[in-house]
Amino acid sequence: MHGKKSYFVCHIVLAAAVVFGLVVVATQSAQAQTFNVLYTFTGKKGGGSPVGQLIFDSSGNLYGAAELGNGVDTDCPNSYCGAVFELTPGTGGWTDIPLHDFDLFGQDAANPGAGLAFDSHGQLYGTTIDGGGDRNQVCFRGCGSVFQLVRDGQGKWKMHLIHKFTGGSDGGKPQASLVLDSSGNIYGTTTAGGDVTHCGEGEGCGVVFELMPGSGGRWTEKVLYSFSNGTVAGGPDGGVTFNKSGDLYVTSFGGGAYLFGAVVQLTRDSHGRWNPHVLHSFTGGEDGANPWGNLVLDSEGSLYGATASGGDRKVCTGLGCGVVFKLSPSGNGQWKEQVLHVFTGGADGASPHSLTLDAAGSLYSTTYSGGHTTCQGPPLGCGVVFKLTRNSDGTWTDTVLHSFTGADGAWPGGGLTLDSKGGLYGSTFGGGTYDWGVFFQLTQ
Repeated sequence: MHGKKSYFVCHIVLAAAVVFGLVVVATQSAQAQTFNVLYTFTGKKGGGSPVGQLIFDSSGNLYGAAELGNGVDTDCPNSYCGAVFELTPGTGGWTDIPLHDFDLFGQDAANPGAGLAFDSHGQLYGTTIDGGGDRNQVCFRGCGSVFQLVRDGQGKWKMHLIHKFTGGSDGGKPQASLVLDSSGNIYGTTTAGGDVTHCGEGEGCGVVFELMPGSGGRWTEKVLYSFSNGTVAGGPDGGVTFNKSGDLYVTSFGGGAYLFGAVVQLTRDSHGRWNPHVLHSFTGGEDGANPWGNLVLDSEGSLYGATASGGDRKVCTGLGCGVVFKLSPSGNGQWKEQVLHVFTGGADGASPHSLTLDAAGSLYSTTYSGGHTTCQGPPLGCGVVFKLTRNSDGTWTDTVLHSFTGADGAWPGGGLTLDSKGGLYGSTFGGGTYDWGVFFQLTQ
C-alpha cells in the first residue's frame, strides 16, 4: 500500500490466546471461473478506493461508495474526501457516474467507510467516517455522519446530512453499512463515542443507533445501546443484523471477556430497553480474534461471520490470519461456535471480511490480504475471492475462486454481491491501472 492510503491502514494489536474446538477443512484450487475487471477507478470524479458491498437497483445498475478520491481537489488535500458512485452497464462496458463528491471543508462530510442502502422510494443512505461539522480533540476531521441522497425530477442526486455525530453520547466514526426497516427507520453502529470514559483516550466504545424520520426532513437519533470496555464488548465494526423476532446481532472488534471482540445479541424488553447478551467472546486463539464486517443469518437461526485475526497463531506475524465461524443456538440461551476455516495467509488468503450466503447454503467472501505476494504491502498479498461449501459430514471445503495480482486489483475488503444468476460482483481498495482499485465480476 503506497503513501496516499497509509493513513487509513488499521493496526491490530492482539494479546493472549486460548484454544477452541476446530473443524479442519481443505483448501481447493479455483475451478473453472471467469473473472473480469469491469471498471478501473481513477481517483478523480467518482472516487477511488471503493469500500463495502455494492447494491443493485431494479435496472441492473450498481451503487457504491469510495473512501478516497473525488473531483474536489482544491478542498480535499490529496483527494482524500471520497465519493458515491453509480456503475451502469452498456455496450461499451461499464460507466462510473459520480452521484456526489464529498467536500470536507464545505458543509459536507468525508470518507465513506461502508456500502449503501436503498429505501422503498429509491433514496440512498450511507455513512462517512469523517466530517459532519463537529471537530474536536477526538475527531479532528469531524466525527462522521449519516447521509441521504435523493434524486430530483431531472435525475440529479442531492445530498443531505441527516445526522452529524458529535463523538459524545450519540456516537462517532461510523464505519458500517446501514439497515432500514419497513417504516423507514435506519439502524447502524459507530466505532467511537457513547461511553467516553472507556476505550482509548476518551474516544468511547461505540453505539448501536436508530434514526427515525420526522416532519420537515428532520431525523431523530435514539441510541439503542452504548458499549463499554468490560465483558460486554467495545468498538462495533460491522452493521446490525435482525432476526425474525426483531432482535439485533452485532459484532465488536474489541472488548468481550478476553478483549478480542465478541458477538452480541440485543433484545428489546417490554419497556423498550435493549439488553445485551454476549453469544461468544473471542479468545484470540483458534476461535478467532477481532470480528469485523456484517453477520449473516440462515433459515435455522445460525449466524456466520469472519474475524480479521486469530486462528493459527503461528502465521501472520503471530497474530493469526483470521477465521470464518458459525454460531448456532444450543438451548437455554447458549450458543456454540464452529470454526469453518482457519486462514493461513498463503494461497487461501488472510483477514476475511463480510460474508454472503447463497440459497444453497454456501458462503462467499474476500480476504483483504494473502494470496499472490506481488502486493508487498503492508498488507502482504493482494487478497482472494473464496467460497466455503458444506460437505455431507458437516465439514466445510474452502475453494479459492480468484487470487488478485495487483494489476487486476488488490485488497478487496467489502464483501461480495450475488446476482440472480449466481454471478459475483465486488471491488478492491487498491490495484488496477491507477492503483485506485477496480470493480470486478466473477462468474461460476
